Amino acid sequence: MREIFGEAKPVTDTRSHEGFEAKRELLLSALGWFVQDRIAEKVIDRLFVFDAFRLLGHEVPHQQEIIRELNSLQSDEGTWKKGHEHYVPTTAQALFFYKRIGKTPEKSLEPFLSSIDTWEKVVEHNNRYQPDNFWGGLWGYIGCYTAFGQHPPWTDTFLEEANSRFDEWASDNHQRSHLIDCFRQLHKSIPRREELIALTLQDQLPDGHWTAEHWNPALPQTTFAIATLKILDREGAPETDEAIARGLSFIDRCFKIVRWHGKEYGGYAQEPDAPYPDPLATSLAVIAHMHPEQLEELTGYGE
Repeated sequence: MREIFGEAKPVTDTRSHEGFEAKRELLLSALGWFVQDRIAEKVIDRLFVFDAFRLLGHEVPHQQEIIRELNSLQSDEGTWKKGHEHYVPTTAQALFFYKRIGKTPEKSLEPFLSSIDTWEKVVEHNNRYQPDNFWGGLWGYIGCYTAFGQHPPWTDTFLEEANSRFDEWASDNHQRSHLIDCFRQLHKSIPRREELIALTLQDQLPDGHWTAEHWNPALPQTTFAIATLKILDREGAPETDEAIARGLSFIDRCFKIVRWHGKEYGGYAQEPDAPYPDPLATSLAVIAHMHPEQLEELTGYGE
């Protein structure tokens, strides 16, 4: 990240150890910086930054400029591919952003939807572009439909596969959290909740963070696990609350303040030892600190 931040200097002071609410203004400054100076380079990172603004109760700045840019990046088949050859969750995230601000993308998604209108086509496409993230990637394909208030034509087959192959996705933090999101998008009951809670609790590492097999930056995986526990255990069992608190404590150790051109910005790094805030990590840290009801509002689909 050093080349991105250029002359920005890390700042060490007691504010790094204050509670989340006390960091709000520093966070808003950093989120604005990420947008205005294009520090969030990947489209999907920028889209998560936009979500963080909303969760903090602020409108996304420069919306007209952002819409023009997103429209210019949309492919003829209606998808957004920048940052990955074809990472379908980017397209789903973009569609949800348009929906939340009451706008419509410039191009239709129909050409892409016609290429994933059977389960066999989805499996082939997902295996081609995300061979190590099959279950984790499926939420993007489902989101491309649910963003328009529709269910995929292969929903029944997906549910059968997800239920019969439970152990494949339930044993990995990344896959598990994203499959839970798929069930919620489709307004379907999440299977075997108590097992999923137990697996999530047992996967937490001694310092409070979670990891995953194929994509394992500490802060994002910790946010995914915290969100999983908040969604699955609404009653707040003591062991669940303790695990969430330990996870949030780990995330708070990732908070960094930097000074650039005389102004200070505060955000979260991917790891506690990293010196600079990261756009995706900062956005996900905001999500991790939200109440379950706010997580429902973020996604807009609930159960």
